[in-house]
Amino acid sequence: MSTQWDSYVAEFLKVPGVTSAALLDKNPAALSVWASSKDFSTDTACLHAVVKDFGTDGALALNGITLKPGFKYMTTSATPEFVHGKKNAEGVMLFATKTGIIVVTYGSDAVPGTVSAGISKYADYLIGMNV
Repeated sequence: MSTQWDSYVAEFLKVPGVTSAALLDKNPAALSVWASSKDFSTDTACLHAVVKDFGTDGALALNGITLKPGFKYMTTSATPEFVHGKKNAEGVMLFATKTGIIVVTYGSDAVPGTVSAGISKYADYLIGMNV
């Protein structure tokens, strides 16, 4: 897409506790990162697996979430619209929009409920915009 998405990623990073963020195309064939924070892992193989498995029956629940090689989050919650994973005190959340996936990571000092509430507002907004 374009750098118009960078402003959304900047907003995601303002949610307390969020350490990195990205907006991905939901289409696994496209494997497109619309925008990402500078420290977000863009490992192609890992992102392809996440996009491919997101929204499928239990794939991320069984396989976990790997954004970069050697660092797998255990999935704690998975629905077609939302996936949450944790590794120790750190976590990752994925939110589906109509055509994209918001991915955010959070640190050990974050309150997962605050992260979820903050980012879900952006997901709802993008869904309302047909994105």
